[in-house]
Amino acid sequence: MINDYENTIGIAVFGYNRPKELGKTLSRLSTFTNLSSYMTKVIVFIDGPKNKNDKKKLEEILLLREKFLDFDFKISDVNIGLKNSIYKGIDKIAHDFEYFFVFEDDIILLANLDDIISRVLKTKIFEDYSCVCLYCPFGINVRNFFKQVKFIETYRMQCWGWFSSAKNWNYFRRECSDSLLKSIDKKEYIIEIGEDSYLRLQETLFQNKALWANQWIGFNKIINKPSLVLSSSFTSNIGIGTGANKFSQLSRVKEKMNFYVSKFKLIILKHYDIQIRKITNNELNIITNRRIF
Repeated sequence: MINDYENTIGIAVFGYNRPKELGKTLSRLSTFTNLSSYMTKVIVFIDGPKNKNDKKKLEEILLLREKFLDFDFKISDVNIGLKNSIYKGIDKIAHDFEYFFVFEDDIILLANLDDIISRVLKTKIFEDYSCVCLYCPFGINVRNFFKQVKFIETYRMQCWGWFSSAKNWNYFRRECSDSLLKSIDKKEYIIEIGEDSYLRLQETLFQNKALWANQWIGFNKIINKPSLVLSSSFTSNIGIGTGANKFSQLSRVKEKMNFYVSKFKLIILKHYDIQIRKITNNELNIITNRRIF
């Protein structure tokens, strides 16, 4: 059920104890929402503090609430954990909005975000795909090289910069179960998505790890509804964070090498890309670290 914001794009921002990064992100969102041709509503979800240091950080976040008066802040009194925070927040935004973005508190917005919204809504992409991820499959900070919106089809979903529909999210929440996810074919999953993702899914199912995104990935694999990633434009932070994926463990030299190799590949892809295409084995090898430059 869509509530009070018909024809409005919801924007969920999830934060915890990083007020400095959150402030920068909200400033970027403020600029975007003021310039966007779409009506938008930003809701900032903040999980509660675990300790005294978190309480100090929360005081700084409360100051941001006074600064960004057009944004709605939902601040938990207690810490409910990442998975529960995400589910509760997206359940809320999927209840109120037909379409929504999900961002972490340290993202850099794409310059052509309006173009992405327009392309997705006009072509009814969410009938066949679970979400559009604002991320390049190489996981490198190359940011907005080309203005054209072109997509790569893959089941690899990056959970901190994506656009989806209430219909897709609510179906996942209603139908997904551990027993269903345990029925996934291991060999097929590893070939199409990667061993790293499969192992994280097993940790979620059997070791009580709160790796919620792997449930989303696994469920959409079962119902044959892949995600789309942008082949040429993407947020700069995803893929080179602390623990985001194995790229974060590379040396600075290897990261720099990978940056230039990926930049070259993106230039080559521009000439052969189509509007939507499947991810290549070479790209999957890179993002799953089957091959590292």
